[in-house]
Amino acid sequence: GTTQQQQQTATNNNECNNNNSNPSEQGGKQLLTNSPGVGKQEADVEAVNRLATDVLRNSDRVDDLLEKIPGLNRTKTEQMRRIEDLLDENLKVEQELVELYELSLKRRAQVDDILQRETCASLGISYEE
Repeated sequence: GTTQQQQQTATNNNECNNNNSNPSEQGGKQLLTNSPGVGKQEADVEAVNRLATDVLRNSDRVDDLLEKIPGLNRTKTEQMRRIEDLLDENLKVEQELVELYELSLKRRAQVDDILQRETCASLGISYEE
């Protein structure tokens, strides 16, 4: 868990510190400049620059996403009015759907009746309603 990660981080930091203190153990590569701490400062500056770039990039992404949210530029009153309008429209469409469904049931019954009559007439069978 977290304690294990903290211990691993501490171990890695100690290894880095040990490696930095003795450049000859790294195949002769010198990690530090002649001035103590300058290499670490450069690494810190580079890390800060990377983080700043990431923050700005993510900030731009968030701004883009916020612009795509519908109604975000409206006041709360305007948003509530829009919601009421949409609810009213939804009720009207629902009523229309119910009416069309009832009409379709009537039409289906009429088609079924016509098919039964015609089938019976074709077969010479009397049709009973």
